Amino acid sequence: MDRYKLIARTAGVKRILAGHPWVFHDDLVSPPVEGDGDVVPLVDGKGQFLGRGFYNAKSRIAFRLITREDRPVDGAFWKDKLMAALHYREGLGLKSNARRLAFSEADGLPGLVVDDYNGSLALQILTKGMETIREPLIDILQEALDPQAMVCRNDAPVRVLEGLEAKKEVIAGTLPPGVEVIEGDLLFVVDLLEGQKTGAYLDQRENRLFLRPLAAGRKVLDAFCYDGWFALHMAKGGASAVVAMDSSEPALGRLEVNAARNKIKGVEPRKENCFNALKAMARSDERFDLIVLDPPPFARRKADVRNALNAYREINRRAIQCLNPGGLLFTCCCSHGVSQDLFAGAVAGAAAGARRRLVLLEHRMQAPDHPVLFNEPESLYLKAMLFRCD
Repeated sequence: MDRYKLIARTAGVKRILAGHPWVFHDDLVSPPVEGDGDVVPLVDGKGQFLGRGFYNAKSRIAFRLITREDRPVDGAFWKDKLMAALHYREGLGLKSNARRLAFSEADGLPGLVVDDYNGSLALQILTKGMETIREPLIDILQEALDPQAMVCRNDAPVRVLEGLEAKKEVIAGTLPPGVEVIEGDLLFVVDLLEGQKTGAYLDQRENRLFLRPLAAGRKVLDAFCYDGWFALHMAKGGASAVVAMDSSEPALGRLEVNAARNKIKGVEPRKENCFNALKAMARSDERFDLIVLDPPPFARRKADVRNALNAYREINRRAIQCLNPGGLLFTCCCSHGVSQDLFAGAVAGAAAGARRRLVLLEHRMQAPDHPVLFNEPESLYLKAMLFRCD
């Protein structure tokens, strides 16, 4: 028997019926002040059942849909969900032994991210509801995958919005000092406890492999390179020279370690603020034939979008000014609040500001093991475009 039901206002009903999995706190009628993390039914004003989901009074996203069926949400339910997510990844034919196994709402698992790094799992539990069933989820993953180690990377800022503490810990097995993974024909060492996200940017895998042959004979700049996975693929692809630029000295150190492991030469690491360095390059004679521009998210909230668009416009303008005629720009946006259209508009403004002409060659996005729930635009978070710059 359900403790209580949530009643959606008209806006919330329309959102759920349109296929989106969220209902905001303001779109609920007299939401309860307790029961955070409970699985509860959602109904419309006439009492018609709309679905079951996690409730959290502390979050702006108060209801996260789990199922549209009026059925028990128990251990068997979660096992079925996880197994379906694992089965989907098995058919992707990824050229790597590092992959995302579960991607939150896109897999019907709101607030759960699971990444597999060659047999060691990194979990992110981002919602109060998932936190309440953490142990059963760990047991299911342990039984299904028998991982060498399991790490909880519960240090994402969004946990604070859910009323959860930030914490990183090894929760099972023995974690090696560095987990070795293969992407294409390159070997990378990943730090699952201290690396960005859950250790690495697996969402760019296919984009790195796509760009690699285009680097042949070109001078390449990998800006905001982090550990330099783009840079090392470009060098392996036959680039004439590669500059890998980031403000993080530890990240550049890992780049050098991975370059040595793969016997790759010709990558020049530069510890620089990329905004400032690109501005200086634009004023100098240093030019490139291919620039990879993959900055961190500039907008984490809706209120940040306007400033983020200005930042994307400016950073792309500076990069365009650093390209030789006929050069290639691969530019990325991972801000959830910035849509494809808004990002494209910012890049168009950058080209106008640089007085250069861009020719769009290809739209790209996140890797297929990071699926997109088309009714939830926020799940298409990685937008990328390849241009020729005349």
